[in-house]
Amino acid sequence: MFFGEYERECYTPRNLVFAAVTPAVLRFEDFELDCARYELRRHGRPLKLEKIPMELLQLLAESGGRLVTREEIEERLWGKDVFVDAEHGINTAMRKIRQVLEDDPNAPRFVLTVPRKGYRFIAEVRRDGAEPQQPVSAAQEPPQTAETAVQQNRASASAARSAARSAASTGQRKRIWLAVGVAALLLAWPAYRLASSHATRAALAPPVIRSIAVLPLENLSGDATQEYFADGMTDELITMLAKYKSIRVISRTSVMQYKKAKKSLPEIARELSVDGIVEGSISRSQDKVRITAQLIYGPTDAHLWAESYDRNLSDALLLQHDLAKDIAARVHVASSGGGAAASGLSAAGNAAARDVYFHGRYEWLAEHYPKSRELFQEAIRLDPTYAAAYSGLADSYTAAVASGEEASSAARPQAESAAQKALELDDTSPDAHHAMAAVHFFFRWDWTAAERECQRTLELNPSLAETHHLYAYVLGTEGRTEESLQQDKLTLELDPFARPWVYGYGLIRARKYNEAINELQQRAAARPDSQSLSWFLSEAYEYGGYNEAAMKELRAAVSRDREREAQVERAYQSGGLPAVHAVFLSEMKKAAASGEYVSPSYMAEQAALAGLRAEALRYIQQAHEQRDAHLVYLEHDPAFDALRSEPAFVDIARRMRLPEAK
Repeated sequence: MFFGEYERECYTPRNLVFAAVTPAVLRFEDFELDCARYELRRHGRPLKLEKIPMELLQLLAESGGRLVTREEIEERLWGKDVFVDAEHGINTAMRKIRQVLEDDPNAPRFVLTVPRKGYRFIAEVRRDGAEPQQPVSAAQEPPQTAETAVQQNRASASAARSAARSAASTGQRKRIWLAVGVAALLLAWPAYRLASSHATRAALAPPVIRSIAVLPLENLSGDATQEYFADGMTDELITMLAKYKSIRVISRTSVMQYKKAKKSLPEIARELSVDGIVEGSISRSQDKVRITAQLIYGPTDAHLWAESYDRNLSDALLLQHDLAKDIAARVHVASSGGGAAASGLSAAGNAAARDVYFHGRYEWLAEHYPKSRELFQEAIRLDPTYAAAYSGLADSYTAAVASGEEASSAARPQAESAAQKALELDDTSPDAHHAMAAVHFFFRWDWTAAERECQRTLELNPSLAETHHLYAYVLGTEGRTEESLQQDKLTLELDPFARPWVYGYGLIRARKYNEAINELQQRAAARPDSQSLSWFLSEAYEYGGYNEAAMKELRAAVSRDREREAQVERAYQSGGLPAVHAVFLSEMKKAAASGEYVSPSYMAEQAALAGLRAEALRYIQQAHEQRDAHLVYLEHDPAFDALRSEPAFVDIARRMRLPEAK
């Protein structure tokens, strides 16, 4: 604070005595608002309520039932000189208050809305805790009795005589110490002023935001079928912000974990390791769309900025572009840093095509690849110049192959054609370059071209976690292990929820099994129900030679299927882990015999772990003949370490131009 403020804060007239103030606990129905602890409780259990809603609730609860105007709320929450969209900020805070109090605005028990005026707290409030005592002046002090006055006069006279006797001997010492004190004060004053100046500037400095999470926009359209539109617009905003290279933007798959989640913003900021959080809502009515958004400094829940945007539906892309620019400006990112033009993901001239595309991405992210493919094809039919739809179509084929659902031979022509068309229509689209990178990697086995397209994608969108993940595989295939691990780390930073196993799996591929175990154990502790983490932990334990621990994780991985769990347990008891892998191989054979597609690379892996060397080599040969996409992992998959000296294995690796694993 400034020195003048310091003086006002600390100065107390000598004729006044102040008592300690005990902040009240405000009780209403089964809630209690502890003003001292800044905490709302119900039946003694703390409830999560963020800073701005908490301050508004306290203001209303302390109002004694009077009308609290919106102007008063705005001044109390943000002050007079701070620019915010007060309407949106107040409405958002009130919505969160009603959620935590379970208060129906149509039949309120706690807060009554007075249209266009403000709010009135209508519940009975009981105040616990001591009230501040009034200042007591010297004139109000209790009178002295005669006896007390005599005693005090005698004591004063005695003290005066003692002081007179010591004055002569101490006067000189006082003058010396006074001079020393004055000199010390004069020397200390410049240092105090400098420190005070630095402290003041630090207190007034705006929060530094280098990373952002865009929480899912809340759908206020009153139509649940419009969820895909809200999610699509969230995805658009993430993509737009990601073009600003100075900001690390968390990927969509991780922020979607917080859709309708009742967590405080500081808690979300900690979990995602971000400085800034964008939250807001979207409403769509016929050909109009409205977005309200606010930027919050996550660690302290400080409100930095808010705004509302209204556009025609056909201008929704421009709306997202303007919103991204405004947010970027608020975090001090120069417009020249990227994203100066609204190009790329959804530059559709046809609003209907964009709607269908949003729905396609919605299905794609849910891993419904055939359904997403139909929607992307429909978007292309509606707008044949829509680059994003072609990128989505290519992704639908590639993802189906990468997940093991479809054969590479059937998907390759369509994926190649769609990715090439996307690039022809928009060479500045990061999604188009990512789609082509995946085509080069999984279908063409062209590592150099795949790396080039990954690099170009990350130039256009440094925060695209999907590309960092793909790039890690490309680098690993090229034998560049440490660079691959760095990309896995970046993937995890940008998308911690989509693939919590990604860095641990990278360590497995690098044969750093103990490090992989430690990494995956930490992730599993945070997500104990994750089957994927159990699978990868089992691999790390098995390759590291910890068979009992590997089997424990395998049991957890298959525990949702009791019959399969029992079968795996019997196999382990009879023949150890090789027998378990023989069971998995048998299951794959049955699926393939029934007409279901099964990757021969997957079968080769289980055969190798079961100790069936000849069978494993036969499946590898079959995978090469079919150009199975999963064969790209051949050299860095530890399951094949026992086969690397086999002439057939060496020959296939050479023909694929794979560097030998190190």
